[in-house]
Amino acid sequence: MVDNAARVNRVVENILQLSRRGAAQCMTLELGEWLAAFLDGFCQTRNLEQSPFDYRRPALPVRIVADAGQLQQILENLCDNALKYGHPEHGKIDIRVICRPKDMKPCIEVEDHGPGIAPQLAEQIFEPFYTSSPTGTGLGLYISRELAELNQARLSYEPSPAGGGFFRLCLCDAEMAAVAW
Repeated sequence: MVDNAARVNRVVENILQLSRRGAAQCMTLELGEWLAAFLDGFCQTRNLEQSPFDYRRPALPVRIVADAGQLQQILENLCDNALKYGHPEHGKIDIRVICRPKDMKPCIEVEDHGPGIAPQLAEQIFEPFYTSSPTGTGLGLYISRELAELNQARLSYEPSPAGGGFFRLCLCDAEMAAVAW
């Protein structure tokens, strides 16, 4: 009964989060610095004694335009899922900042060492109420994708050549945003 009450509470919290989403309050962020601070805060709020993340800051500054609070919600969900569904005994969760080769958009990749998601389910996982877990609400990835779109960003799941897969969040480059907005 306690488990069911906790699940209902998570569903209500997720729905409230979605209903409160407003227009993105975008600002320019230096992604490497912001992400390092996010990961420190994430570990502190979850009382993780050791960081489960392998993160190397980019050598050069990467400036993006995003709503910091909404970006935090997206990454909290991706990192929580990586902790829940990944296999930390096989290694740390990789957090990468890359520039996508085809258009040089800055992206954050979150990769755990879990089994990955079957290719036929790769788009279903972003639908509301889709879950593979008896304790999940099926709203986390849906809300994350909606928040990404509010920030002119794209959240996708990509298969990994080594097996498994990773989530990629491609963001709005600050220089491109100055032209577009």
